[in-house]
Amino acid sequence: MQTPVRPGHPGRYSPEAGRILVIQVRAGKDDRGSGLRRRRGLGSMRAMKTFVHWVDRAPLWLFALLVATVGLAPWTPEPHVAEKLRWLFAGELTRLPDILDLVLHATPWLLMAFKLYRNSVTARGTP
Repeated sequence: MQTPVRPGHPGRYSPEAGRILVIQVRAGKDDRGSGLRRRRGLGSMRAMKTFVHWVDRAPLWLFALLVATVGLAPWTPEPHVAEKLRWLFAGELTRLPDILDLVLHATPWLLMAFKLYRNSVTARGTP
């Protein structure tokens, strides 16, 4: 026996099987457009465009400030990101808190690199 749509999921849900049986559903009156819609699709593309637009609009000093504070913290005896990268290349980065710490301290560096890349691309006239 199939129940109608489980809240939060498009398609039909089977309690016996414990999974969604139909991924595509007909768009209802609440949805924009008509016909079939997919669960995934343009949402992730829209989010990426929004992120790139935010990076393009944000000033470079903001990313430099993030790198100087979060990316290099703590300053003594050495920055966490340098220590965690050394552990990573030595194969000693195995604990989850250390991995999350590396992600935290590396994110400003990655954002700064992406900002500099976007500045160089848009300076050449190719967005």
